[in-house]
Amino acid sequence: MSEIRALLPPYDVFEAAPRGAVAPLGTILICSADSPAVIAGPLRLLLQRAPWCAPCLVTGPHTSDPDVLAAIHELPGHMTFVSPAPNDAVLMSRALEAVGSRESPTGGRMAEYVTRRTGRTEFRAELTALLARDAVLSVGEMLPMRTLRGRLRRFGRLTGHCWETIGTLCRLGASATDDPVELLAWRAGVESRTLRAWTRRFLDVTLHEFRERVGWEWVLESALRVAGYLAPEKTAVTRPVMTENLIVRITPLPTPPGLRRISRQAQYALPSLNTPPPPGK
Repeated sequence: MSEIRALLPPYDVFEAAPRGAVAPLGTILICSADSPAVIAGPLRLLLQRAPWCAPCLVTGPHTSDPDVLAAIHELPGHMTFVSPAPNDAVLMSRALEAVGSRESPTGGRMAEYVTRRTGRTEFRAELTALLARDAVLSVGEMLPMRTLRGRLRRFGRLTGHCWETIGTLCRLGASATDDPVELLAWRAGVESRTLRAWTRRFLDVTLHEFRERVGWEWVLESALRVAGYLAPEKTAVTRPVMTENLIVRITPLPTPPGLRRISRQAQYALPSLNTPPPPGK
């Protein structure tokens, strides 16, 4: 197999490894666990740029070598392993089963993801308790509820109940299952219509789309994006604009923090027509 390949929803064909932020939610990255250079280089870079991808390593004759094990140890993400397969179809099946059979993420693992993506490490303790199914210490014992509400408001618009719901959705997404919707809702402790409302409200996907993807990483990433904790993962689109006798291409600029309204003209920057070309052009 090639060194790094991607298995994208609906998981029916392998594709070339995506470049970081363009990886779709629910992507599984599959890499041979034989080369420390590939593991510590391209694979690690991909997982740092797109941490919502689920990593899956294919074992080989050199997987147990000390330098390979050291490279694997330094990888970010919730790792899983599969044995070599005779063909792509078998490898797809093994990778999906392995990712869908991982242990449910702990509150600490999910909180680490959130703090790493947002850079707000001061909320790690509260998020660990809120995202966990069975916290050792309840949030009410850690902080008075009024204090907790105030701290969460400084973090963003999600309440404690919202974070608890997102933790439940992550645990549901972590396991690949063909169980009926009613059984899935029962596992979440709610009715089917409530589960449908949750996926729409917190992830902006239908329950059908939710069940088509595997892994908890994409669930948490989607929740952060929908709630406005992260900037959209997309490339700015260059659009042509007509002037009197010239077409100028302009690119939208991000709105500065704190500005609620900004004029349409101020959202764009026209490149200087007198800017000299870069060297070598």
